[in-house]
Amino acid sequence: MAASATVLKLGTVQETDKQVLATRFDLNHEDRELLEWLRSVALDVQLQGRIDVERACELIAVCPGGAPHRYASALLSATMTYTKTDAPLYRKGTDNVSRIEAWLVRLLGCFRSGDRLGVEMLVRSTIRPGGQRLVRFLAQGLSEVI
Repeated sequence: MAASATVLKLGTVQETDKQVLATRFDLNHEDRELLEWLRSVALDVQLQGRIDVERACELIAVCPGGAPHRYASALLSATMTYTKTDAPLYRKGTDNVSRIEAWLVRLLGCFRSGDRLGVEMLVRSTIRPGGQRLVRFLAQGLSEVI
């Protein structure tokens, strides 16, 4: 019998036993720490409510750099707003990694390593066209400040 995992989605928390949503991805220690931090930011975003992603990008563009939390909050909101599929985020401490969580970690890794083709492939495969520019901007900014 599968263990129950709490799935965090911006705006909702739901229980699920479906293994289809839970896939084990092998993450190194650094990526696991990044994922746990993103999960805690996602919980903050959920408690705050929806962020106006375009307005957040405008404010960040005027004052670049700064707190990673600003970039992460806006990136998570943009991802949830513009993703092509359902994008669950698990609670902090959960061993399982959702597809969107693995995607976020890979996207940030591509920016850190300078893999522009990887960035484009990941963004175009997951984010609707209207949000691709915003997600790239926020992910690049986050990768530079973390």
